[in-house]
Amino acid sequence: MFDWSDGSYEDTATALAPAAAHLVEVTAPRGGEDALDLGCGTGTAARLLAARGARVVGVDPARRLLDVAKEDVPGADFREGTAEAIPAEDDAFDLVIASFSLIFTPDPARAAAEIVRVLRPGGRLVASSWVPEGGIHEASAALMEVMARYFPGGGTRPPWGDPAFFRALFDGAQVTRGELVFEAPSAARWFADQEDRHPAWRAARAALAPFPEAWPEVRARSVGALERASVGSDSLRVVSGFWVVRVVVGGMVGG
Repeated sequence: MFDWSDGSYEDTATALAPAAAHLVEVTAPRGGEDALDLGCGTGTAARLLAARGARVVGVDPARRLLDVAKEDVPGADFREGTAEAIPAEDDAFDLVIASFSLIFTPDPARAAAEIVRVLRPGGRLVASSWVPEGGIHEASAALMEVMARYFPGGGTRPPWGDPAFFRALFDGAQVTRGELVFEAPSAARWFADQEDRHPAWRAARAALAPFPEAWPEVRARSVGALERASVGSDSLRVVSGFWVVRVVVGGMVGG
């Protein structure tokens, strides 16, 4: 697993902010409710929850990002932790938001059980996961394919892009779809920003450094995928779908 404190995740958080805002709207927080921003990063959702009058706790494993979040949302309580071991008591929250964070847990069943544990009866979870299609997905898939060639045996990722996977984790999960637009001056510029700033892309580039031919292949395939998917005329503009998963806690099935 890479270090989320590396690079400049702040840029990615800004790009993902409209999706976080959508999750907050779906969750419909009320003043005085206790809310958890799980995998809070720089505190985008935490800030929006606090603005709606919720008492907010943010949890993330990256200390540097927690420091950024504390500066941005001074009234919230930020704690170092993970989805598999949430630093909170049982029945602590009325709602949990997980904006593109559950998709990185190495143990989905344990993370789901933890979310149910910290939610009060009737509490609600709203989480997001990428739809596996579109230019950003294809660019990322090219990276994963090259990584798998040089580092085989890494195992398979859980099928977070399949709504049925969430329904197997959480009883009664309801899944809808949203869309997020990514823009950049060009596909090449988008890729350059990721390799320079995004923690995951930076880690992959470092891992592939001993293989001189690997990263140029990732770049060529990723930029090509973005250019084919772009709907912009003079710049990059790609649309990425994401699933919005809403759960009202009353039980959990599967594992």
